[in-house]
Amino acid sequence: MAYHPAIGDIRSQLPRVALIAAMLAAAATLLALGTEGPSLPPDRWYRLSGRHVMHADIAFRFGLWLEQLGYRLPSYVQRHARLTTEQAISVYERQALTDVPNPGAVYRLGVIYGHRGYHRQAEHYLTWAVALDEAKSDLYYALAQVYSDEPGAPADDLEAQEAVLAGQVGWLADITLRDYHERLGNPEQVEDIERRQAQRTRLFGLSLCVLGIALAALMLLGLTLLVISAMRYGFSLVPPRREPQLPFLVPWTFIDVAEIVALLPFALVVVGVSAASLWAQASAQWTWPLARPLLVTAQYLGVAALCLIVIFKRVRARSSAPSRSLGLRAARPLRLIGAGIAGYAVFIALISLLAVVLRGMLGEVLPLASSVEELIGSPHSTGELIIYAVLVCVIAPIVEEIIFRGYVYAGIRRFLRPPQAMLLGGLIFWVVHFNPTALLVITLIGIMLCYLYERTRSLLPGMVAHGLHNAIVLVALVVHSI
Repeated sequence: MAYHPAIGDIRSQLPRVALIAAMLAAAATLLALGTEGPSLPPDRWYRLSGRHVMHADIAFRFGLWLEQLGYRLPSYVQRHARLTTEQAISVYERQALTDVPNPGAVYRLGVIYGHRGYHRQAEHYLTWAVALDEAKSDLYYALAQVYSDEPGAPADDLEAQEAVLAGQVGWLADITLRDYHERLGNPEQVEDIERRQAQRTRLFGLSLCVLGIALAALMLLGLTLLVISAMRYGFSLVPPRREPQLPFLVPWTFIDVAEIVALLPFALVVVGVSAASLWAQASAQWTWPLARPLLVTAQYLGVAALCLIVIFKRVRARSSAPSRSLGLRAARPLRLIGAGIAGYAVFIALISLLAVVLRGMLGEVLPLASSVEELIGSPHSTGELIIYAVLVCVIAPIVEEIIFRGYVYAGIRRFLRPPQAMLLGGLIFWVVHFNPTALLVITLIGIMLCYLYERTRSLLPGMVAHGLHNAIVLVALVVHSI
């Protein structure tokens, strides 16, 4: 009888191997057929990070805020403000001129050039945006009318675009509406919009400063811990003598890990396709503002419940203490929470340093993602924000740490040494997030969370670090939407 310690009886496991292969093939087929795939908040952030320009938006608007404060600031800060906005525009241009142009970047270039009086360039980019994003062609046509360089454009034609322009919200909408009313000769409306722009810019700048202070505090804490570690252990290439760590003696094997790694993307794709179809059919009737976030929450909980049921079924059958086997331990909880915060602070410090060294290769320090409108709808709905905050900052870290660290990493760690197991665990974490453009960042996050579990043998530090990361990203999304 053929037997392998990582698989068990090979012949008896053949049906499970076939099922794993079938789930992976089905998920790949559905994705290849052009479905949108999973729409779960954390996964969408990573999956869409290469298609949007949030970091450029934040930089551009930060420059506008500095310009607003220009008369109170030294001249070099004013120069920095202008440089910041121009650098953001260069990011838009790079994303517009890639092999796969970014419609969001093209649209922003059309508005910015039109606002600055470069009508020919504005017309070029807005016409290009129509070809890239036909779903918003009415908006782009209306903007092309606003920024047309034809002298004496018919007022009736411009006035007909007001309904389209008024339906937009956000900082870009303020710019376009102001230019629209200025072209029609409505000074009162222009003044009202400029006042609203100033308030929005001021609130954005203050909110961004608060977020920046929080990130700076984490980075300072991380750098301090790194310095303390260097002073304690020195810079010797010979590591300090330690007791060898025993492997994770969990009662499941590679075949169990492969099963859940195949089930997760299969469930994400199937449930994602079903939810997308349901939303497309019912969105016209579901006018309740909380319908979408509740649907997304139900979608996430459905996938999570399916995976957790399989995991606990496997663990219960082989362990007398399934919770302990999965790392659900909380001895000295305050110390474990502190370890999670400290671990994430060190991660932020290291990845920030790495971003400086590998500038242009790492991408965003935090793998943010799509615009907040696409992810959470109206940012003014307190109910939506509460739902997503609970889902992203509480439920998702607990579920994903149980799956990826408590079950997947522990199963890998039973047969591999810590460095190899952490790397493989990080790569699996990246694969399941469906984002080929963020390989380095997502893998590093996965490795960091595996390291916390390796050091503490508890999932609580990883849950804290994971939740802290998601909270920062959610706050950044909300700030971006101001």
